[in-house]
Amino acid sequence: MKATLIQTVAVCAAPFLILSGCYTAAQRESTDLQPLPATFSGSSRATPTVALDAVWWSAFNRSDLDALQASAFTDNLDIAQAWARLRQSEAAALQAGADLYPELSLTPGYDRTWRNKGDTASNNYVAGLGIRYDVDLWGKIRATQNAAEARALASADDFQSTALTISASVTNRWIEIIEAEQRVALLQQQLEINSTQLELIELRFRNSQANSLDVYQQRQAVARTRSNIPRAEAQRSASQYALNLLIGQTATELLQIDWQTTPTLPPMPNSAVPSDLLEQRPDVRAALRRIELADWNVAAAKANRLPSVSLGLSGSTGAENFEDLFDDWLGKFTGRIVAPIMDGGRRKLEVEKQLAVVDEAVANYRQTVLIAFKEVEDALQLEQRVLEQLEALRAELGLARQTLSAARNRYANGLSDYLNVTSSLLSMQNLERDEITQVANLFKARIALHQALGGQLPTFKL
Repeated sequence: MKATLIQTVAVCAAPFLILSGCYTAAQRESTDLQPLPATFSGSSRATPTVALDAVWWSAFNRSDLDALQASAFTDNLDIAQAWARLRQSEAAALQAGADLYPELSLTPGYDRTWRNKGDTASNNYVAGLGIRYDVDLWGKIRATQNAAEARALASADDFQSTALTISASVTNRWIEIIEAEQRVALLQQQLEINSTQLELIELRFRNSQANSLDVYQQRQAVARTRSNIPRAEAQRSASQYALNLLIGQTATELLQIDWQTTPTLPPMPNSAVPSDLLEQRPDVRAALRRIELADWNVAAAKANRLPSVSLGLSGSTGAENFEDLFDDWLGKFTGRIVAPIMDGGRRKLEVEKQLAVVDEAVANYRQTVLIAFKEVEDALQLEQRVLEQLEALRAELGLARQTLSAARNRYANGLSDYLNVTSSLLSMQNLERDEITQVANLFKARIALHQALGGQLPTFKL
């Protein structure tokens, strides 16, 4: 019987097999889909580099940052949602493979019937056992399972992308808080210096050694410095609240950040080989997985145009008394072939649709790779330019301090008016505040580089 059934299936399927052809997911090389240059243009600088073999933010060597990252990976709600989506995809992948195995069902039952007249009743005990199996001749079920597995792997990479984004955001907010705290402290220090200077000018004015214009100019310098403090404090609060949100806390929770110690910029991460992005970046890996997913969906759609075969075996028994239940039973074997003949072109158009999905996935992958390459180039160039600007700013700050010293000496000797002192003082203090911002920008550029390179993350397990 089994040989006859297989022969029947083969005869019925032959014309469909010729029309539809066999299809399996294509094995694609990522470097063939989107070639990349041999090196990054900004990686030619002779600077020390470190390998990307550890959790990326550990390069900053700060325990306060490590604690914040640990809180984020435990309590961040975006990560929690991405983790839940990953668990759903894992369960769906296992569920898709269930159709490869027979389905077994047991149907025990009991009926009791009463008659309206005669006050009589009867019992009926029944039991049934059935096995159903869909033969995966053309690989449709296997293709569906492989598609679900590819979707789960893409979800795992999506989770890594979310985790990488959150870790970069935490580090950015951390450096912003350090910047804001140092800016507030510097402004308070500058306000104290300017207030002391005002007291000296007022003393000189009372002794007829300065005029009222000198006093007003210094009072203006004090007022300008004082007006900058609330804005700096507001920026500090905004960064603190944003960081609290990232680590899953209410906005007013206190944060333990060592802002008085400026972090040291670590060596550059190794970024010499652009092709490494194809493995390091989770969004690039996810885009490649979705090409594989689309390929398997094409395989399933093509297999769906071929006949399907299902086998069944069932047994049932019934009796009025439970002890006689298995005295008499009935067994049945079924084998069915369903061959699609006319469906209005639905199955054929499904194949065309899935092929278009493959083309879309390939285009999306190529664009993702190009964006990844651009982001690394942007980060490399940004860090280089910020570093150059910081060096120039520090040179300017040194000259500003010398200018202020010369202006004070000339004013004390009566060789110039106080306007030169005020102008030099405000210029130097602005440069001191700009230096704090530029140092923070340098760290942000390094954070962006780690993120663009697909920085290493802790290992997660379902």
